[in-house]
Amino acid sequence: MRRDEFLPLAASFLSEKTGIPADAFRPGSNLVKEGLVDSLAFMQLIDFVESATGARLDTENFSLERFSTLEKIHANFIAAAIAGDRL
Repeated sequence: MRRDEFLPLAASFLSEKTGIPADAFRPGSNLVKEGLVDSLAFMQLIDFVESATGARLDTENFSLERFSTLEKIHANFIAAAIAGDRL
């Protein structure tokens, strides 16, 4: 999934789950530090990414920093899955 497809789709998904307008989920917004997602929405976002990539995230090497913004999620997980890298 290309970046320009993922970003609005993920923002819409998070908006639906949190009730926060989709435009608040900017590509570089820190989802946790800015209070955009709580723990439940964060877990739902992980499920969303796993569904989008068709792969399970490697929880042993999981880093909150790599999952902190929609931009980083795309670069570290979506684009990596397309390239065939381990998530």
